[in-house]
Amino acid sequence: MRVLDVPRDRATLVVLILIAGATYALLPFAVGILSAFVLCVLTEPFYDRLKRYMSGALATTIIILLMLGLVVLPLTWLGLELTGQAQQVFLNAQHSPELAAYARVKIAGVDIGTRIAEGSGALIAWSSGKAFDLASSLASGLLQFAIACLCLGFLLPARKDLWIRVKPIIPFSTEHSDELLAHFKGVTLATVIGMSLVAGLQGAIIGALFYFVGLPNSLFWGVAAAITSVIPVVGSTAVWLLAPLFLFFRHEPISAIVMAVGSGGVAGNITSFVSPLVFRRYAQLHPLITLLGVLCGLRLFGLLGLILGPLLLSYAIRVSQMYAQEYGTASA
Repeated sequence: MRVLDVPRDRATLVVLILIAGATYALLPFAVGILSAFVLCVLTEPFYDRLKRYMSGALATTIIILLMLGLVVLPLTWLGLELTGQAQQVFLNAQHSPELAAYARVKIAGVDIGTRIAEGSGALIAWSSGKAFDLASSLASGLLQFAIACLCLGFLLPARKDLWIRVKPIIPFSTEHSDELLAHFKGVTLATVIGMSLVAGLQGAIIGALFYFVGLPNSLFWGVAAAITSVIPVVGSTAVWLLAPLFLFFRHEPISAIVMAVGSGGVAGNITSFVSPLVFRRYAQLHPLITLLGVLCGLRLFGLLGLILGPLLLSYAIRVSQMYAQEYGTASA
């Protein structure tokens, strides 16, 4: 008997084709859709409190408007300012008298100054290009965030009914299914709280250093450092790296040293102290899993991968452990 002769097999094939087609169509919006579940975890307590005094629809509308106002508007401002500041820094540095003076320095007949000036110009151009790339990533992230807010409007009021429908489909016991939900909330809270603390502390320290050494736009650069601090490897270094060089060219070596030590030594190492404490407190998650998740998440999901990456990686590990516990194929 051939497979497609059975009505059930034909129905299964049709369902699989439709699911594959829907998945392919929604793939460009996957980041926004997944982010809606993260936003649901973060806003659920606030929604429940608002619902005591008003309808669910009005509570949802207020939360979405607050999310858009607290995230979209500041990031839009940051992207526009970052582009403008990058252009201004590049032009000012290229035509600065300090850089021109160093370009005339010669040591033992070797035109050291010109090479220093060329290297500085290349470094400034590279940093400016990275600033433009960051602004572009912010624009893409804002689009996905808008999609997440749209999905949140439907997900937040119906989250309990959705869990009741999804729970029987999960191929684990009731206890483990509830644990998966708790794990999802714990990792989400740990990621958001940890990154928020690191961003706030680094932004405050670097902004204060900019103000202390007399560099302009300290508030803007502090906000920019807070945003970039959550990006692994590069982090807030992309913001403050040129500041000591600029101060050195301006014949302020002490300020340059203070800026470099304060930004790289103090602010740069905050993550090493804050992140492990937060993740062990809320999610019992090893910092290495967080780092690998962030690296993978940035590659797959862009800036929103800072949250989605650790969440998916930790979920994969926990599901594997549950499978071993329930079906006995490996030790937990």
